[in-house]
Amino acid sequence: MNVLVVESNPKAISLLSSALRAEFGAKVHVEKHGTPGTAYISENPMLDLVVVRSINPSPDHNAEETARIVLNYIYDNELTCKVLVLGEFEAAGFEYAHLPERFKVSDFTTLVRKTLGITLEKLKELKLGDYIPIDIQNFYVMNKAPCDTYIKLARSTGDQYVKRIHSGDEFDKAAIQKYEAQGVKELHIPTDQKNHFLEAQLKQYLGSITDITKPEPVLVELRSDAYDINKTLINNTGVTEQMILMSQASIKAMAQSVVQNKKLGGLLKNILNNKGSFAYKHSYLISVFASAVMPKLEWSEKKQFEANVERITFAAFFHDILLTEEKHIRIRNKLDLYQAKLEAKEKDLVLEHAHNMATFIHEMKHAPRGAEQIIREHHGMRNGIGFAEVYTSSLGAMSIMFIVLEDFVSSLLDFKEKGLTIKEILENMNETYQLPSYRKIIAALQEALTDSF
Repeated sequence: MNVLVVESNPKAISLLSSALRAEFGAKVHVEKHGTPGTAYISENPMLDLVVVRSINPSPDHNAEETARIVLNYIYDNELTCKVLVLGEFEAAGFEYAHLPERFKVSDFTTLVRKTLGITLEKLKELKLGDYIPIDIQNFYVMNKAPCDTYIKLARSTGDQYVKRIHSGDEFDKAAIQKYEAQGVKELHIPTDQKNHFLEAQLKQYLGSITDITKPEPVLVELRSDAYDINKTLINNTGVTEQMILMSQASIKAMAQSVVQNKKLGGLLKNILNNKGSFAYKHSYLISVFASAVMPKLEWSEKKQFEANVERITFAAFFHDILLTEEKHIRIRNKLDLYQAKLEAKEKDLVLEHAHNMATFIHEMKHAPRGAEQIIREHHGMRNGIGFAEVYTSSLGAMSIMFIVLEDFVSSLLDFKEKGLTIKEILENMNETYQLPSYRKIIAALQEALTDSF
């Protein structure tokens, strides 16, 4: 199955390509604009499907009616390939499938099946062959193989799959990391075992991150691994039922831990000394300090405390999850962005991640009310794009709290490199944030820290 995707947004390209490859085993080619798209079609007239954004920015940054360009070419040349248009679009006399600007990945794959007339039986044939890859980090929070598990060896005669873990075998993270040390990034399972594997993975995932009999350092590492699995899932497949179930479990475990840990001193030491990822520590500590600060704010009523913890924990969990590298998460303002010297694609990812993640959250049925706004505004921009040069009071109260606490946590995690004390960090923050709405958060944070140390 051969598919052309005409799309300029890097995130959309990744999601569409991943879905097409995973669900249909498709060979995907990408062009960003209408003219190179039609050039590719002319060289490959036997394409099965063209997925095209209704309007893309043109190379000269004006709006380009990409879908109309592609459809005109296909009809003028009497080609038979099907077309699926993404975004608001109307064109009389043309035959095409259509999805709105915002859509679920599952709706996209269902419409592709319908457009191409793919039956369930045919879909099985289109899949990735006898084995499917599973990112090796998925096994970190598992302890028992639900099915036979293989490594893939590239041979001159074709790929060879060698069984390394038998169904029912028990293992731990250290055993999985031995494969990683040998350069293995994915383990493979039989295609017909995918659903069974996902069910077992979810069950073991839930068991591992909620097992309060484990020592706190072990739980922190497990929950950090779980966070990284969710990061990989959402970046590879978008919003799926599996991702939602796993993230909900992680957020619930994080929120419970936040509420149960009353003393910041010991918890902070435990987190900072843990081997978990920077991304997880960053998200978790925002939640921890928020739970300590909120009771000291006049707008945060006691009866709403649990709901507010859930809201802020949800936002903390997801706000930077689209940023796959630590260096991207560490960028906090325009100066950091300039000094990072990123490639154009990376720069766009950093500038737009708040907006893009808020858009994802809009698709989630059970997201806490207000979480989308916090995520969109967490760099001080109401539209979620870029970094604020001046912080204003026009943002939501919880967004302002989130901004201040994220700044504090980021500085705290940099303490080994920059050597700042908590007192010096707070002094710097008072210089950065001049408005009373921000200063109140800093004062509440200082009071919470005094109470806990």
